[in-house]
Order: sequence, then C-alpha cells, then structure tokens
Amino acid sequence: MKKRLVVTMLCALTLGSISASLVSCGEQAETPVVLTGVAISNKEALQEKWKVGEDNRKISFAATPDGANVVDAINAGTVTIVSSDTAVLEVLSQYLLPVAAGTATVTVSLKTTAADGSVETKVCDTVEITILPAEAIDLNVLSVSAVMEKTNTKKYSYIVKGKVSKWKDKNTDGTKYGNFYLQDLKDTSKEILVYGATASSSAYGYDEENEIYTFNNPKDYLTNPVTSSIAIGDTIYMQVFRCDYNGTLELNGVVCDSIANILSYENTKANVYNIVGKLNKWKDTATDGGSYGNFYLQDLEDPSKEILVYGATATASALTYVDGAYKFTNPKDWLTNSWTSAVKVGDIVALKAFRCDYKGTVEINGLYLGSGE
Repeated sequence: MKKRLVVTMLCALTLGSISASLVSCGEQAETPVVLTGVAISNKEALQEKWKVGEDNRKISFAATPDGANVVDAINAGTVTIVSSDTAVLEVLSQYLLPVAAGTATVTVSLKTTAADGSVETKVCDTVEITILPAEAIDLNVLSVSAVMEKTNTKKYSYIVKGKVSKWKDKNTDGTKYGNFYLQDLKDTSKEILVYGATASSSAYGYDEENEIYTFNNPKDYLTNPVTSSIAIGDTIYMQVFRCDYNGTLELNGVVCDSIANILSYENTKANVYNIVGKLNKWKDTATDGGSYGNFYLQDLEDPSKEILVYGATATASALTYVDGAYKFTNPKDWLTNSWTSAVKVGDIVALKAFRCDYKGTVEINGLYLGSGE
C-alpha cells in the first residue's frame, strides 16, 4: 500500500511539472520597450539654491516612449549622466553631489544601436546647476591679527579671542553701544575697533536672501550683566563679522558668556546664549562625544563649574525659534562633520545654546560656533 501511494504521488507531481512546462512554453515573452529618448523632468528643483555640504539631489527622468526603463538603461551604460566639472558637482548614478562652489552643466546622453550594428551617442538633455559656498563661518577660534587679515565682508563669521585694550572714546565705558578696541594677545601692535557689541545672542542674525550676517544692536552694553562688567585688560571671546567703515577696520559682535553665569540662569528655552568654555570630558568616558555630541564644558575662570552639553552640532539648521522657544533637532552628525569630529578634550569651545535641564541635571543643547586651543 505504501509503495503504491508513493508511486501515485510521484506520477501526479511529474504530470504537474509537465503541465506547467507546457503552459510556460505556450506563453509569449514580452517584447522589451526600447528607449529612444530621455529628458530631465525636475530641472527647477535641481536649480534651486544649493550649498556645499547640503544633501544630494536625485535626477528624475521622462522616458520616450512611456514605459521604457531609464534606471535599467543607466545601469547598463546606455544612458550616461556627466558633469562638466566634477570638482564642483559629482554624479553618482541618478544622484548629484555638491562638492564646491561654482557652476557645472549636467549632460544626459543616450547610446543607440543602428540596424547595421553601429553605435551612436546623442545628447538628450542638459541642465546648468550652480553650487553656492557653504554657510560662511570659520569654526576656528581666531586671533585678532587673523581676523584683521580677513576680507572685509559680512558674508563671513568668526570666533575671535582678544584683550579689551581701550574704549573707543576717552573717559568712557564703551557706552550703550559697546565700542572698544580689541587687541591681539601676542602682537600688541595689532588691534581692531569693535563698533557695537552685546551679550544678547539674538542680536546676531543671518540674512538668507543676501547671504550676509547681520547685527541689530540692542544698545544694552552698559546694562547687560555680562558686558557691563568688562574692564580694560580683560580677555574675551566674541562671535563677530567684519564691517569696515571709511578705511577703518571694524567688527560687530556678541560677547560670549561664561559657564558660571549659564549655571545661574533660569531653566527656560525662551533664551539663547553665546557661551564659551573648556571641553573638560566626554559624557561617557569611553566615547568621543558620540553621534549626538555629548560632553561637559568647564568655566574658564572657575574649574569647579561645569555644565553638560547634551547634544551639539555645527549644522546651523538644527537650532530654530518657534512660538517663543528655541528648539534643537539633533542631526546626530557630531562624529561625521569635519569640524566637530576634530574637537578634542582640552579645546576651548564656543556654542550658541539654551538651557534644557532634565530631572534636576543642568543641561544645554547647542549650535557649535568654533573651537581652538
């Protein structure tokens, strides 16, 4: 009985296989759609404002005839995408990578095979793309001499360290505007006029349309507790841009606050501060800040005072102001960004940050502004 059952099953399976084979043989194979033309269908999107360091963009295509597979043609080498300047814009399959500021033309070509077997390559479409410089910020803490050597333009922002050598006008205290001279710490012959200063971080802005930094002086130099206590001979850190006038080298900027002061402030996301401190240690001793950028900043004057930075990045878009409060959306790029990945224990670090205490621990989230020895 058992042998008969096995034979019967084998016969059934064999007949089924033969039946399936006969059906397969009876089917007609689909004729592939031959690609005769291809066009870039998202030119406007590709030509929108695009800066070095921003996300890659994908080219979309319209095929002729409809239904032809452009992706397969790219993979097969039938459709080629070429950049006129790979130092500005690189091509990787359907993706474009912004490399450096400049303009490049992307050309899409199609190879066709004639009846006699000859191969012809024809240009099907092009698009000219301009890549803008990355947000113009130098993330090194610079000396006064170094800032004086920079080009006079509001397109660049710097963190500068120097000594307050004298007030702009004799017998004054900087006035409500915050006018004084900042001297190089090594070369005392070099000094630059700060023609407007404050500790109010919100005074320092960025005009996206014109791509320049802006300074809206709140005229609180003599009333803000940070700036009102500055004396001749003090060493300070500032976020600044050049704003020369009639041949005189000048700066506008925000004076960085201390860690000790930040610890004394109210825990609120309504206020943002420019702060500076020494990177004392990573949050977890076995790491290097992690993708989030977690570390402790120590006060430069009082080493017993430190604050936990629970998230930092150099990506400017991470810090936003919505409905009266600052918000931090961490891109988790601390270890991959070329600036932050180089930060080490012992560095002086400047941040634009707000308090975000958690379960009794004083914490800040922040935008990395620069660092140095």
